[in-house]
Formats: sequence, structure tokens, C-alpha cells
Amino acid sequence: MKSYKRAIIFFGFFILLSTPAYAQEVLEYLGAITPKESKLLKEPSSIVVEKDGRIIISDIGGNDLKFYYPLEDSFLKLKGDEKQKISKPRDVKVSPDGNIVVADTGNSRILVLDRMGNFLFSFGSSGKEPGFFKYPEGLTVDNHGRIYVADTGNYRIQIFSKDGIFTKAFGKYGNKDNEFFSPTGISIYQDKFIFVVDSKKNHIMKFDIEGNFISRFGQDGKGDGQFENPTKVDVDTNGNILVADPENYRIQRFTLDGKFINAIGSKGSGRGQFMNPRGIYIDTFDKIYIMDSQIKNIQIFKFTLPLAKKEGKGVMFNPPSTPKGLKATYSNGEITVSWEKNPEADMDHYNLYKKDSKSDQLIEIPDIKETQYKDKNIKEGLTYTYSIKAVDAEKLSSPMSEIKSVTAEIAGVTKKAKVAVFTFKEASEKARAGGFGDAIAEFLTTSLVNLGYFDVVEREQLKKIIEEQSLSQTGALEAAQKIGEIMGVDVFIAGSVTQLGELIEIDSRLIDNITGKVITAQNVSSEGLQKVREAVKEMANKIVTNYHLQLGSLFGVVNPHDTEITVALESNGKLYTSSKVNKENGRYNFSGLLAGTYQIKILTDKYEASNLPQNLAIVGGQRTEIPEIQLTSKEIAKKPVPETIPSQVQTPVHPPPPQEPSISSAPTEAPTVVLPPAAVSEEKKAEPDKAEVKDEKQPETKEEHETTETPKGEQ
Repeated sequence: MKSYKRAIIFFGFFILLSTPAYAQEVLEYLGAITPKESKLLKEPSSIVVEKDGRIIISDIGGNDLKFYYPLEDSFLKLKGDEKQKISKPRDVKVSPDGNIVVADTGNSRILVLDRMGNFLFSFGSSGKEPGFFKYPEGLTVDNHGRIYVADTGNYRIQIFSKDGIFTKAFGKYGNKDNEFFSPTGISIYQDKFIFVVDSKKNHIMKFDIEGNFISRFGQDGKGDGQFENPTKVDVDTNGNILVADPENYRIQRFTLDGKFINAIGSKGSGRGQFMNPRGIYIDTFDKIYIMDSQIKNIQIFKFTLPLAKKEGKGVMFNPPSTPKGLKATYSNGEITVSWEKNPEADMDHYNLYKKDSKSDQLIEIPDIKETQYKDKNIKEGLTYTYSIKAVDAEKLSSPMSEIKSVTAEIAGVTKKAKVAVFTFKEASEKARAGGFGDAIAEFLTTSLVNLGYFDVVEREQLKKIIEEQSLSQTGALEAAQKIGEIMGVDVFIAGSVTQLGELIEIDSRLIDNITGKVITAQNVSSEGLQKVREAVKEMANKIVTNYHLQLGSLFGVVNPHDTEITVALESNGKLYTSSKVNKENGRYNFSGLLAGTYQIKILTDKYEASNLPQNLAIVGGQRTEIPEIQLTSKEIAKKPVPETIPSQVQTPVHPPPPQEPSISSAPTEAPTVVLPPAAVSEEKKAEPDKAEVKDEKQPETKEEHETTETPKGEQ
């Protein structure tokens, strides 16, 4: 993706301004965003850039909104009920409360959606009365959430509360100062002035906040201050007015009083050139985003003052260059992000930006002084995406660097849960007619088998048991639990499939077979039959990732050692799983642990551990670090001390009471795990030595015999 690429100041694109009052300004080119899948944009008309970098694009040709994520270079289409289908949306804005306001031009109404595009409410419909619309093209929202609509076909501006209640209208058809031919764009400056683009008059008209006419500027033509069917208008924080003049291939800039300052652009497809610049958006930092509807890219500019005073001296300074060489690697439960050092002498720090594949939240990790960052706040099974900015001593930041993604791989899953996939319930007539329920279950079974995370029951075997037992095909809890008893199923998947027009919605639930608790619920959709299998693959990945997040993991270090060692975990007196210890660094790792209590054992015939932790509590979704385990050679530990042992034996003591079977209380010399053959052999060799010591304790022979029976009972 060509994302936020910046030119070096002395060789890059810039424009010196002709107006004396702006003589110090240059127009800095901050880069271009060219989506990898720009073909998804049919005829983009308007854009809004949110604080986290997400770009909302109204697409006239596509009859929808598209959410674009620059950091991931990916699109998300607006989803919704067929009744709320958008038609030829011309403008889009974001209100102070984060809701999305859309000029649904083809349906002659205004839509209000939540941040993720879910329908909240709409107001207006086709008509001439107050509160009704005829193909509205432009809108804006003030600081109080009030909505101002350029009601194009009715030649007027209408004002509504944030709840869509009509409050006022001004304007009518005509050629006078307070009349319109075709109001298409509208913007507000500091809740004081309203600017309206009349595309047929080629005028920009200025009103006060009550709708009283103040002035106008512009005329037909191609010269400075002249327009050919302008479309949109926006105002920066200094009151400078920028107007999209697409048929002249440029954006024109004016003072608050309508005096021409300069223009951005010329005809072409290169840097600072346009073919159809229809959309314009200015953020709170006065960065200018220009959407080219023909080239389908967004170029970014900013007017700056390159000369500044630094420590009392007039010097030239500019934002730092884009960081290079970004790398991201995953190992031992953490991700290491590194990059090359910036060459600027006044570099201060770096800001790292991060997203994961589960959430939509962009996280900033600020003030990094080095060129490396170790991210330990991660979860296995998710993919993490990183990008970085450099910040200098003047707090100027570079454009965003390239992006790098890395997956925190699920390492060494210790126990596969056995899963059965039931036939999906067909929740619509079209789904029943197409036999989707069984097909979706087959697709999902194949996808889960290919992922290799679960032990998946073969569908034909499942169907056979269901028929023999006369059970429900669609995974009713009683039926699933009966299958669990017969086939040893731990979890099962049930769901439904619905078809509305071309849209196919698939819902699934992963359910614990014993408790009946829903572990994770997922939804995917497909536009047309051709994409159903891909949608099911997406669902399978979501199921695996979210199930894994319900499991725990642990890791630690065993030192010192010079031979192969195995770390084992016991649960309920049985060996649960084991892991080899890395010979070089002593690390071991367990993933995919069911929540519960475990005992840890060291399997080796050469060492014994002096500080083994007992009763480890594993919490679902958490990664636990075990304190370093220190080993002692068994040869040293078993060296006899003649003076000590007899004196201890001769002291009268009461025999300990018989112990209840317990893993944590098992003696170190006789662990209750399945030992390798070498370890068993070593234990047998050690028995005669113990017998010799016992022979010296004649008066306590019976008591000693009773005591040595306890380990056998535990085994």
C-alpha cells in the first residue's frame, strides 16, 4: 500500500503562496493512500477521517458506505437490513457523539448510524414540506450535533436537531443572494458561519448561523477564484475555505471573506495532480484529505510555516523522515518490534501503533526512546499489526511508516478438544430450499479439520449415531450431550443459516457439552453463493481463535542442566501433558491448558528440583510465568551422611499418619508420574541402599514397613 509516503522537503512537492500575508507558507505533500483493493470503490464521493485513522467513504456507484482501515489496507462494507439499503449516498459526516450521518440521496432521507454502521434511525422522505427532502446531496454537523442539510432538489437548507427534529429552513429557487439553483455542499465554521456550494451558479454563499445571507464569491471559468460545477466545501481551523473544483482538476483556497489565496493541483495522476477531486476533508490538525473519484486514491497535504524560531535563532526545521526497516517477530510469548534509527539530529522519540485481529481499536504506545520495543501484552492465536512514527524535539511527527503484521502462533497445543458439528438450522425458506444447513456443516467440518486445532468427529459417523439414537440433527442440548456420552465429544457446534435476497447470514455457537454454556458465538455473511465457503472458513478461524482465548498457558525456565529434561503437568493424579526443556536457554512452554489446578514434575534420572511449585492455578485466557526452577544433581543429594542418619533413627518418633492420595504430597523419590525407562531403572537401583539403612533400625522395622506402604497406595 502506498500509505503516507513523504517527500524530502528540498526535493518534494511544494507550492509557494502568492498572497503576501501567506508568503511564508508552503504546501507540504504528506503522502497518498491508494487502497490495494481500490476496485471496490465504484464512484467515491465524500470522505471523513476519524481520530483513529479509519476513513469513511460514501460511494455513489456502490450504493453504500465503505470503512477503510489504512493501517491494515482493508475495507469493510456497511452491513444492514434490506429495508435500510442506501441509494447513491452523496455526503457523510461524523457527529460529536461518534454517530455517522449520511445523505441518503437516492432515498431522499438522512440516515444516522452508530460507529460500526448499525442503523439507529432515519428522518425525512420524498416531499416538499418542511422536514421532507428531494435528493439531498450535502450535509454538515455543528459542535452541538445539529444537522444542516443541503436539500438540493428543493433549493434550500434545512436544519435539524441531533435527533432529527426539524427546526428551521432557509432559501428557495432563484438567482438572488439568498436563493439557490443547486446547493450541493455545505460546511460550518465555529458555529458562526454557514458556507454553501451552489454548483450551477458556481458560487460559494456565506450565511450567518441563523441563515441570513452575508456574501458570496466565485463565478464561471477556469481562472483563480472561478469554478466549473464545484461540489464540496470545508473550512480549516484558521477560517480558510477550501472548495472542491473537480472539473478544473483542483482544490481552491480562500480567506474567510472569500479572497482567493491559492489552488492545489493540476490535471494528471501524479503527486499533487487530480482527475476528479470530488471529496475533501480537513481534520483538527488542518491536514487536507482529497478524494479523487476517478483515480480512487486520497492525497494528503498541509500548509506549513517552514521557518521557525528555535532557541532564539531562526532556523529551518521540518518533520522527521518516515522510519524505515520495520520488523516484527514473535517468540516465547512476546513480539519484538524493531526499526532503523532516524538520521535527524533533533530526534526525540517514536510512537508505535498497534492493532490486533480481534478488536478494531488502534492503540498508541508513545514515547519510545530506543529503536526496539518488546510487546508482552499479547494473546496467542491473534495477528498483530504495527506501524510507527518518528517525533522530533519540536513535537513534529513523521508520516506513518510501512506496516508489519505477525501472528502470535498457538504453540504446542497440549490437548485437543473433541468437537462435533451438527447440521445448521435453516431459518428461511430460501435456505431450506437450497439445503444450506447440511452444506454449511460440511464446509465447517472441513475447515476445522484443516486448521488442526480440534479433534473433529467425522460427519458420516455423527449422522449414523444420530439416526440410531433418533436424536436431533441440529444440535439440541439433550441430543448433543447424548452424543457426548457415546462419542466422547467435549464441545459441539450448532447454528443457523438465513438467506435474504443475495445476502446469506450464518450464525454459530460453540457449546460446552457438559455445562451447556456457550463458549463463543460467531456471525459471518456472504453476498451470493460463490462466497459461502470463504465465509465459513472465516467462521472456523474465529471459532478457533476465540476458543483458544478461553484457555490458559504457562512458561518458565529450568536451570542449571546439561542433559535432556522433560517438564510434566499432572491433573487429578494423572499425567496431563509434558514439554521438552530447551537445552540452550532452559525454557519450557505449555499452551491450550484447560482452567484448573495442576502439579508440575521434572522427569529426569540425573537431577531433582528443590523448589517445585505445587498446585498451579491456570486461569482461562491468561499466560502464567513460573519462577525459575533450580536443579540439584541426584548424586550430590543422595550422598550418605553416616553420623546424621543413625542419630535421627535412634530418636523416638511417632510414625506419621497414612496420607491421603495426593499429587502435591507425593515424595520426591517416588513421583506419581509415568517415568521414562531410565528413570524407573534408577529408582530400582536405589532400593537396596534404602534396605541397608532400614536393617540398622531393628526396633522400628514394623513401623518402617507401614510407612513405606503409603507411596504404593498412592500409585
